[in-house]
Amino acid sequence: ALSMAEDYMSDTFLNQLEDIRPGLRNERQKRKDRFTKAENPPKQKKKKVAENEARESAMSVPLPDDNKGFSLLQKMGYKKGMGLGKTGAGRTAPVPIVVKDDRVGLGRRSFLQERTVLKRAEEIKSVETFRQRKQEKFSLRQVEADLRRSQLACEQLDSTVGISDPEREWFWLQEDGARQCDQEDSSEEDEREEDAIEPAEKLALLTEYLRSEHFYCIWCGTAYEDSQDMVQNCPGDTKDMHE
Repeated sequence: ALSMAEDYMSDTFLNQLEDIRPGLRNERQKRKDRFTKAENPPKQKKKKVAENEARESAMSVPLPDDNKGFSLLQKMGYKKGMGLGKTGAGRTAPVPIVVKDDRVGLGRRSFLQERTVLKRAEEIKSVETFRQRKQEKFSLRQVEADLRRSQLACEQLDSTVGISDPEREWFWLQEDGARQCDQEDSSEEDEREEDAIEPAEKLALLTEYLRSEHFYCIWCGTAYEDSQDMVQNCPGDTKDMHE
């Protein structure tokens, strides 16, 4: 109780009064409720999850006997659990439902998958083609290097036995500017024939000449005494036989 000496405007008097300012208490409570809801929002199932559960629940319930379609099946002799068809070996479960949950057009997904497969196949084919070309270039360089070595060896061996002109123009290495007089005397037909022969074929012909005339093998790097000595000690007339 307040004494007579205490003023009605003093702190003692005011602290005992209830705060009834209009709207203040309600706004504070509203803000508090909003913060509480934001921190602890009600747990709700996602729309897709709820739809899937409802669909599965409906699909798990068998058709009632009063269903028109089921009644027609029963009149034709169908019983629950039987398969469709005359022999009963057909489908026993309903056709599954595939829900389309995107905006992609019908057939677009299979088209993209097919295009991806084709693109991947083209990439693999491109890589294989690239590797094949690289291997062909490497093999061609190897053949050209072996041909050059054979031409140098042929010229040296022919000169040793007194042969001044090669059996074929390209049996000896033709350097730029060298043997210009011989090149001028050669006929156009011989030049066309030389250009038509591939390096691998040139190497095979020159190898046969070196082995038959000089008993020499470029891969062994040896000149044998005779053909019998070559047969006994040389693995063969190709590079692969020496690996």
